[in-house]
Amino acid sequence: VARDGRLSSPAFASALHELSQEKADVVLLSVDSVKGELSKIRSIQEISSHIPVIVLADLKDEAMALRAVREGAQDYLIKSDVNPRMIVRVIQYAISRKQAEENIRKVYAQMELLLAALPSILIGVDAQGKIKQWNAVAEATFGVTKSQILGKSLKESGLNWDLEKLEKGVEECFKNQSTIRVDDVHLIRQNAERVLGFKIIPIGNPEDASSFALLFGADITERKELENLKDEFVSTVSHELRTPLLMIREGVALVLDGILGQTTAEQRQFLSLS
Repeated sequence: VARDGRLSSPAFASALHELSQEKADVVLLSVDSVKGELSKIRSIQEISSHIPVIVLADLKDEAMALRAVREGAQDYLIKSDVNPRMIVRVIQYAISRKQAEENIRKVYAQMELLLAALPSILIGVDAQGKIKQWNAVAEATFGVTKSQILGKSLKESGLNWDLEKLEKGVEECFKNQSTIRVDDVHLIRQNAERVLGFKIIPIGNPEDASSFALLFGADITERKELENLKDEFVSTVSHELRTPLLMIREGVALVLDGILGQTTAEQRQFLSLS
């Protein structure tokens, strides 16, 4: 189904209305100049975002081609160069490319839902150190919304945490292309201190600008407190038992040495048990 961009505004509006009511495979949009014409691509996509748009122009203009693609067109053709075989091939390509884009968009949307549902802190950082992912658990943990922090670097996040430790972990992750553990990341929020642990996973080739690192984290404050209590308990018990155990050992040594009297072979065997 073709829709002509040269139509007057009321006619174009009517064509958009028809497009919203009918099922179309592709839109051929004829434009005369850059000014005001390419905005029609956005109008078409607002009606049917899944339909590919091919722009037909009178003059060969590379700048216009780039702008048309930037606005969302799948392809760009010069009217004087068009022949039936070419236009069929371009339409088939545009439809295939649009379908591929839709599939990628669906996969990305599903991935976003999956990441948002994770019970762990999730922070995505690109190769330039900019934050690209920030899930709901991160919002709750740090008290910063996704819209407030996306596009900022870890340094620009404004969070009171062990920044140097995290930046070093991300750098090492990209450099070695291996998973890095960063424990004991201290966070101060609302006059309270929390302890976080992170596993940093590299995604993509470090030389690729689109590569990034995923920081999976958890609040391990309670676990660290339990570990500290256990260490204190073991230290206390060890200290309290050291003196009586030493006395018992010395007493057993006196008996074994016969200083306190003769012992039988059975008694010596029993006292020698460790």
